[in-house]
Amino acid sequence: MATGHFKQYNFDPKSINSLNNYINCIFEDSEGIVWIATANSLLRFDPATEKIDKFDQKDGLPSNQINSIIEDLEGNLWINTSAGLSKLNKNLPKEEWNFVNFNAQDGLQGFTSSKASWIGKDGEIFLGGRDGITYFYPGKINEVKPDIVLEDIKISDISLKSDSAAVKLKESIMKLDELNLSYTQNNISFEFASIHFSREEKNKILYMLEGFNDHWISSDRNFASFTNLNPGEYTFKLKGSNGDGIWNDKERTIKIIISPPWWKTTSAYIGYFFLFAGSIFGIDRVQRRRILTKERNSAAIKEANLRAKLAEAENERKTAELEEARQLQLSMLPKDLPNLPNLDISVYMQTATEVGGDYYDFNVGIDGTLTVVIGDATGH
Repeated sequence: MATGHFKQYNFDPKSINSLNNYINCIFEDSEGIVWIATANSLLRFDPATEKIDKFDQKDGLPSNQINSIIEDLEGNLWINTSAGLSKLNKNLPKEEWNFVNFNAQDGLQGFTSSKASWIGKDGEIFLGGRDGITYFYPGKINEVKPDIVLEDIKISDISLKSDSAAVKLKESIMKLDELNLSYTQNNISFEFASIHFSREEKNKILYMLEGFNDHWISSDRNFASFTNLNPGEYTFKLKGSNGDGIWNDKERTIKIIISPPWWKTTSAYIGYFFLFAGSIFGIDRVQRRRILTKERNSAAIKEANLRAKLAEAENERKTAELEEARQLQLSMLPKDLPNLPNLDISVYMQTATEVGGDYYDFNVGIDGTLTVVIGDATGH
């Protein structure tokens, strides 16, 4: 306005959080958030982000037709609808918001489409209606907190109070704070109640199974069931409010421990580890032996080849020596038969096939002299 510029927001049928063209009331709360009452929902508009959040009967409002909105001195919103009055404690974290509703059973007059609402300096709220004015002090509501009672626990639809229950309790369910189950007992249900005798039908209960989900679930049938839970530790939590939205300070909790099957226990996994490690060690040892045997065989083959080469070299050496001895022997033999007039030679000399030791040759001269020739055939 100060800058002389206007911004217009129109209904967009493609957006579920869009403004409705039928606006009954616009209210800015103490935090600068704009709340818009329309003919079919309550809208929360943040001017800083221009984000719009929508609330209707699915979120707990008594009616989708919102007539007027006003804020009390504690920051709670009082929302006047065509079916009654609703209180929203917006000081809580947004995920814990819930609407506490009041109607004719609580002494309120019938509500129509009246948009009249006003708050006095002392915090008293005045609302206009078809039968006059309704006024009240928001702080003077029922402050008595309800008691939360865990009435029964069932395992596979069998109550722990029953004689046929597989789990035998040492104390009553009312005092039970821990329950140990086997992995086959993983279908469990709880029955509970919020005890407050003023406007009892408007008592609310929230429950959560920590370890299974991480958010509170609203229940109007005082019953919660969980099936096929995995082995592990869980905590079942309960909290409740009276008809005026006052929540009990202390939650009712019970620890649930579901043991795993023996093949999924810590001892089993330790055994699996050692079995795996032993298998790896055994495979490694067999592989090492195989490699060592291969290396030994390779070394043996190399050694055999070396011995064969040495033997071949030795044979070649011996053959060469024998050939040298044979040549020496041949050089000692006469090329022609001797012609001696007084000697008849009837034996033909032939080269020996084996050579060993020394060779002796005897020759008788013409004058009768005996000549002896010694030859070293082996070179020694």
